[in-house]
Amino acid sequence: MSNLSLSQTRLPIVPVVLTLAGALLLDFIPLPADIFFWLPKFSALVLIFLALYRPQTFGLFTAFLIGLAVDAGTATPLGQYALAYVTGIFLLQLPGFMSRLNTPARQLIGVLVVLLLIHVLLLFIHAVNQRQLVHLESMLAALSGMLLWPLIDKILKYFFNRFTK
Repeated sequence: MSNLSLSQTRLPIVPVVLTLAGALLLDFIPLPADIFFWLPKFSALVLIFLALYRPQTFGLFTAFLIGLAVDAGTATPLGQYALAYVTGIFLLQLPGFMSRLNTPARQLIGVLVVLLLIHVLLLFIHAVNQRQLVHLESMLAALSGMLLWPLIDKILKYFFNRFTK
């Protein structure tokens, strides 16, 4: 997290829009939920990346807008993903939480905690809305997101560094 040139320069808008649009498109692929329950929300992973490396630019408002876009794109009740994403990014941007994410292992644990919070909120909202409990194996999406984090982190760092040079 320390040797990235993202923190010193201003990011152009084009790679940010391309990255968020790609993540939203990956989230909007209509896959059967009973088989692909383990897939993470890629928009949440991109939001975590942007909030980690550019917290002064990408924060709660960005999380709210992307959450509304996911709500609209997946035909869920409006505000469900927006609330979950804003809560997750709020936890991530707390000064005590952010200061502890200085090593790759701690970053993995931090990403897992944020993804678990997002999924627990989504499960709770779904349980209240539908009046039924959802299967807890969907929590594997947070674990798979944590396992994908090092790859996504490297790819996005490379992608953004190409545009900032």
